[in-house]
Amino acid sequence: MAARYGLHIVFRLRSHYQNKIYMLFNNWQKSPKRRFLLILGVAAFICVLTLGLMVIFWDKMLPGMPQGQKWAFGGIIILYAFLRFSRLLKKDPDED
Repeated sequence: MAARYGLHIVFRLRSHYQNKIYMLFNNWQKSPKRRFLLILGVAAFICVLTLGLMVIFWDKMLPGMPQGQKWAFGGIIILYAFLRFSRLLKKDPDED
């Protein structure tokens, strides 16, 4: 009986959060052009983030640069990646 009641609660919570997630992504549903730009922006974020991590951790990249400068330069690149990602998620005022 308790397991049955517990499953009922789990299914109700699951459906409640599925509806919330659906409503969130339903508001995000845009034109094909906007979706393409979103995918392109996410791909650019991943590439720039990877570049920053490569600068920091890959020893063969920028071999003549001191380690402290490599950390600073890689950190700036990673900060730029997160700045681009935050601007990607920001909603434009002229959109619905």
